[in-house]
Amino acid sequence: MSEQRYHFRDILVAETPAPSTRALLHRELGQELVGLTEQVLRLDAPDDKLHEYIEHIRQLRTDLAQYGQRDYNGILQRLLAGEGSADDVTDLVDFEILTGKASPMSPPLELWLDGDRVRGRATFGLAFQGPPGRVHGGVLSLALDMLMAKSQDFVKQIGMTGTLWSPGNGASCAVKAVSGSMASRPSPPKASGFLPTAITLSSRSLPSYTVKVKS
Repeated sequence: MSEQRYHFRDILVAETPAPSTRALLHRELGQELVGLTEQVLRLDAPDDKLHEYIEHIRQLRTDLAQYGQRDYNGILQRLLAGEGSADDVTDLVDFEILTGKASPMSPPLELWLDGDRVRGRATFGLAFQGPPGRVHGGVLSLALDMLMAKSQDFVKQIGMTGTLWSPGNGASCAVKAVSGSMASRPSPPKASGFLPTAITLSSRSLPSYTVKVKS
């Protein structure tokens, strides 16, 4: 039985085929690096141990350098030609910023379709902190942008955010995308952040959305 091939337009945001052993190992490596980032933030270790850790990391980077990275352009070319492999799809999706399950810069943010809604879930660690105990507003804007990207799965069309307008006033909320509209709800303290009274998003491929936020 021949291996299934994938086209770029078949890919859903933050979703992949069943991951291979290689993809699962990349995910494990990425999450270990996420944990490492959390641990080194304001690490209260003596100078001699900091020097030791720096040398460990330098040695690891030297070891990694001998392998390089898979050809990203080649992956895109295969997917655009409809000849992408399952590993090509996971290599594209799993390393996305914020949603990628193998990205060391990702919580990760999970996204899925629920009827006419896009829903998301993430636990943001200390690396994403802005004001003390709060998620950085720029991170929340990125999360909202990813949420809007996921809404493109409804129309099977690729687009980009043309405008994201957000005058800030210190309100706190979480948002969910709704097909044809947007809704907001109060956020739990753990995931709260400073957001404006309204956020307007427009895209070249989707209608404009305005989120009204209540304190």
